[in-house]
Amino acid sequence: MMSVRVWTRWLWLVLTGVVCLGLAGAEFAFTEKQEASRYIGDFRKWLEADAEEVPRRDAVLCVGSSSMRMWRSIREDLAPLHVIPRGFGGSTMADVLLFQDFFLRYEARTILVYEGDNDLNSDRCTPEAFFERCKGFCEAVWALRPDTRFHFITIKPSPSRAKRWPQQQAGNALLATFAAGDDRVTVIDVATAMLGEDGKPLPHIFLKDNLHLNPEGYAIWKGVVRKALLGE
Repeated sequence: MMSVRVWTRWLWLVLTGVVCLGLAGAEFAFTEKQEASRYIGDFRKWLEADAEEVPRRDAVLCVGSSSMRMWRSIREDLAPLHVIPRGFGGSTMADVLLFQDFFLRYEARTILVYEGDNDLNSDRCTPEAFFERCKGFCEAVWALRPDTRFHFITIKPSPSRAKRWPQQQAGNALLATFAAGDDRVTVIDVATAMLGEDGKPLPHIFLKDNLHLNPEGYAIWKGVVRKALLGE
């Protein structure tokens, strides 16, 4: 269920006319905490671009951190699906929750999420805390549109964060258990295809930072994600 705090905020927005459900291009007011976020520029830009995107039930809303933001060919790679890319680099699930009322404006029947890379890059966030935030986002959306389907891309292995792989695997496992108990949730396993026979990330699919994907890496994602969303 949506938390009392989130539901109260959403109800207030609707009653005051700040958010008009079902109306494309509805006005939106950012909170003080959202205004103070380093990502506010991205969200202001998206708000201006949303006149033709809100609502759109046939869309795939793509939310996530830099690996989502840098998937520049995502529209072509997932065609003929209508994709709304909303990746913001460096983000965590806590940031997604901070702006969840913004994402609730979209009526996309499908939501594709990539987070966890940054969440679990330190001991300040446990796999359990990461999972609870993912679950909270799902529940907030389902409180308004129970038929929405979520597809969580597994946290990817990378050479630069090899020490964090056990925590990332634990986060992936918690999401897989969640998906096993709710047919509205799917976990898309990109990690397996990114590992070599030695169990380590394939070095040739990353940029020089050994964290972000190059075109060969995204080609792997394209194949795995298309199969999950389109059955190909």
